Order: sequence, then structure tokens, then C-alpha cells
Amino acid sequence: MKRMMVLGWFVLAGCGVDIQSGQQLAGQACFVPSDCSTGLTCFERRCLPIGANGTPTSENNQTNQNNENNLNNQNNVTDSGVPDGGPDAGLCQPGETRCADFNTVLVCVEGPDGPQAVRRPCGDARQCQMGACVDVQTCVDNDNDGYGPGCDLGPDCDDRRPNVNPGVREDCTTPFDDNCNGAANERCNPDACCAGGCQDGTFCNTDCICEMFEPDICRAQNQPCFDLESFVNGYYCVDINGTGNGRCYGVCNQSVPNPDATCPDPNSSCGLGGDGDQALCVSNCSFDAGCGDPSLGCLPLGTPQSEGSCLPANPNNQLGDTCDPDLFLDCGGGLVCVPTPNGNNGRCREACRPFLGNGQSDCDQGHCFSYSATFGVCLPDNNSTEGEQCGPQFSMCNEDAVSCLPSGFGGSRCQRLCRLGSDADCDGGLTCLDVGGEGGEIGVCAPMF
Repeated sequence: MKRMMVLGWFVLAGCGVDIQSGQQLAGQACFVPSDCSTGLTCFERRCLPIGANGTPTSENNQTNQNNENNLNNQNNVTDSGVPDGGPDAGLCQPGETRCADFNTVLVCVEGPDGPQAVRRPCGDARQCQMGACVDVQTCVDNDNDGYGPGCDLGPDCDDRRPNVNPGVREDCTTPFDDNCNGAANERCNPDACCAGGCQDGTFCNTDCICEMFEPDICRAQNQPCFDLESFVNGYYCVDINGTGNGRCYGVCNQSVPNPDATCPDPNSSCGLGGDGDQALCVSNCSFDAGCGDPSLGCLPLGTPQSEGSCLPANPNNQLGDTCDPDLFLDCGGGLVCVPTPNGNNGRCREACRPFLGNGQSDCDQGHCFSYSATFGVCLPDNNSTEGEQCGPQFSMCNEDAVSCLPSGFGGSRCQRLCRLGSDADCDGGLTCLDVGGEGGEIGVCAPMF
């Protein structure tokens, strides 16, 4: 697999398109609403104009909410009798519901002149979600970490310790189940690569041995260096993530039958760089052993020889911390910076392998959303299962590679992602289809018509 990097930001091949936040025009590809320009929203993976009632002006918007279930959820709602003033209010189907805002649900009823959308307030203790008024619980958070019964972030397994909640990484120095996944000190390997770190003037080499180095000349893979863009001994000194701290990377040839064999270090894989013949070598690693250096992290880039590759990391930003959305590697080891929906900042999330199978998962919390055949990001679960209606979009459905995606029948459903070119990821006679039409690595399991 070829991997591309531009100044610390990955162009993820699995998406099939390089999407700029807030820059996509009408009709162009998108994944979340923040990808689209002002006045547009993301619907069926395309940027579409927003109608006066806040929905895409698409022929599908009549069924954009859950018709079959929402009628049963309108208990304790008082009809205001005020028709919605949207231009397409008369086009709705009787019984259809959708949210006008957090406090108001729109219900389509038969009026004297045909169907019309009527606004119904949810009341002080209720909120509109997925076209229905639901009860809003009061958050109980005794340790002020954002987790607890009724809290937006979810429940807490220990409401006495702020450093113990589902949003932290497991701390191998404590006896607690820090991340609330039911196990204490999982993945804490005492024989990890360069356990305990290396002293000043040494670095952890690819054999997991602390080795002395001279920073003014490259002699080994991952060695710290300061003469940026110098090429010597088959290594190139480069600052991949823009922090000012250079590392030595072997230079390889992507055009030969076995590119990895052209890396000066045997424990490396070729493929980090552009589309030309030359590329940079990255060190192979396993998730348990890591890379032996807090400023390097093991990411699941699917090299044939190992679980992942060692790439620069920012140990100052850990799981859940805000990060620079323009720097994909602005997080600690094993984490990546994922833009938030508003696009103003990023959040550090676990990187993962989305197609492990057999019920396995790299995610301590949530499940793995696939960006490519080998790389994904752990996102929160929505407590729905494959085939069910769900929300919010792009949350996970209690299983790796099963995500809440826009449905061609309206609303969103839990759909299984798959690797294009094979139907092995799909069950029940479904086929892996490139529904986005972008020719990437990832499709959706769907019936053939």
C-alpha cells in the first residue's frame, strides 16, 4: 500500500478524495456537514444546498427522517397549531417528523389545503432528537471529568477519580481500570521496545536497543538529526510533522519489484512520500512493543512485516485532548488528530485496524471507522446494530467497520464498510459496492440490483 504525507497531514487513500474542510462546493464529495461551503450540507456524501427548514433541497428530503418509528414517539407533545413556514412544507407526507431545532419537532399533518408541517414544542425537560421528543437526563458528575449518569460524554466507571473514565488511555502505572473497559493494565508489556526510554545522547533503534548518535550526521533509521533536508549514508533528515525536530529516514525506490529491500534498514518498509520513484522508509512496529520513544508512535499502516509503522508523535497531546486539525500527527503514540465537526480544532483519537475480524478490536472505547483497508480511527458507539436506523452520522454501531451512514431511503442506518475488490467482508449475499464512485479502497456492503 502506498502512503502519502504532505507536511504532516495524511491524504488518506481510503477516502478516495482530498476533502478540504468548509471548501467543498455544491455537488462535490463530502463526509460530514463541515466539509461543505456556507449554505450547503452533506447529504448522501454530496454537498447540497440547505432549504429554509434546514434540510438538503433534494428529492430525498421527504423521507429524511424515520417515518416508521417516529410516530410512536410523539407522546407528551403539545401541538402549537402553527404551520411551519418552509417552502416545501406542503410536500411532506402525513405522519412524517423531523426536528426544527433542539426544542421543536415538525409533524406533517393533513391540513385544509393538503399536508402541512406543524411545529410542536418538546417542553423544558425534553429535547428533539431524530424527529422525536425525548427525555433529557440531568448529568451527575462527582469528579468533574465530564462522565457520569445522564452526561453527554456517557457514564463513568469510577466517579471518584477524574483520571479514570472512558476517555483516557490505560495507565500502566496504576492498578485501576483507567479507561473503564473492564480490564486493568491491558496491553502493558514489560518487555516493550526500549522499556523505560533511553538516556540523553542515545535513541531507541529499530532493534529496540538504546544507541548513541551524532545529530549532525544520519547513520540510522529514526535517529534524531538537526541538518534538515540533508541526504547522507542513504538517509534523509526530515521534519515530517512540522515540530522542528528532525529524524533520519531511509530513502527507498518505489519503482522496483521489492521496494522494501531498497531501505538501508532491514526492519523498515518503503512508501512514505510522494508519487515519484523515491520515497522514505518507515520502521515496522507492533502495538504492544511500540517504538521506544515518546516522540514516535506505532500507527496501523498495514505493512506486510508488522502491525504498523513508527511515525512522529506529540506526547503533549493525549487521548481526548484538543490538537491542531492541520497536523494529523499532533497527538501521542498510537493516536491521530481528527477534525471536530465544527472544523475549528481537532481531537486526539485512537488509531486502529478496522478489519481484524473474529470480534477483535484495537479500540479500548467505541469501534473502528475505516478510512482505508488497513487504517481507521476509533469513534464512539451509538448503541444500534447493523441495518437499524441510527444517529449521529459517522458514529459506530457496536462493531468495527459498521458505521451510521446516510441511507438512500432517508435518514441514516448502520451499514457495513468493506474493502473494495472482495466480498469477504460482506455477509448475507451482499456485495462490496463503491457507492461514492470515487475509486478508493473502501465501499459499503449492499445488495446488487
